[in-house]
Amino acid sequence: MTAGDQQDRMRVVCFIGALAVLGAFLGWVVGTWPQDRWPRRAPYPAVVVRDVVVMVNGRWVVPTSAEETGIPPARDPCLPAVRTWLRRLGAAPTGLQIRFFLVSERAQSLTISGVRARPHAHPPTVTRTRISAECPREYVDVSDHELQWLGVALGARGATTRFGEASTTDRLELDLGRGDTLEMRLVLDAKPPGPARRWSLDLEFTVDGRKWYLPIAGPPGSFVLAPPLPEGAPTIHVGEGLPGTTTSP
Repeated sequence: MTAGDQQDRMRVVCFIGALAVLGAFLGWVVGTWPQDRWPRRAPYPAVVVRDVVVMVNGRWVVPTSAEETGIPPARDPCLPAVRTWLRRLGAAPTGLQIRFFLVSERAQSLTISGVRARPHAHPPTVTRTRISAECPREYVDVSDHELQWLGVALGARGATTRFGEASTTDRLELDLGRGDTLEMRLVLDAKPPGPARRWSLDLEFTVDGRKWYLPIAGPPGSFVLAPPLPEGAPTIHVGEGLPGTTTSP
């Protein structure tokens, strides 16, 4: 072996050694760098939400008068034609029931803190007419694994509802293994004053002392609610055996 070959081999060995030292140094930096300054890994939630079902509580508010609304296309409020008619009128429900399934992705305990509601832009029109179109087939089956949530009253600034008994701030502690599923239901009611608003909802929970926000999205991506009208407001009834239109004084 010539002197030139030995020098080339030494260069290769030194280069590989330098790469190993550099790799070890970078690994040490990444492993010890503060988490809040340089996240070592992308955060991921401990749970996911699946199969969101949105049901209307039966009362809708429209930005038109009873005379401008016209006659409903059918008396049966469960028909798709009635729902299409309501949406074309720009109607928004005064209350919603949201059913979904909370599925654990990691085998560890977590604490549900509450629900955070954030309002989006709202239409400038003022609601004037209430339509009662309660479908008797819109219900939620109560199962052995269902957990009833506290209701959320939504106003102009949003709301945060905690879990536990009424008028307390107890958190909901869960010990779910990977793949465990819990059926949950959230009852939303709009409160006056103000026009209809679009809302986004986040499930607030903590894992390992850190707080996470898991979005709860309906079919359109968020939820639209209108505040209830006074008792004397014009009302349109849709249902078997009920008059088509009644206008209150």
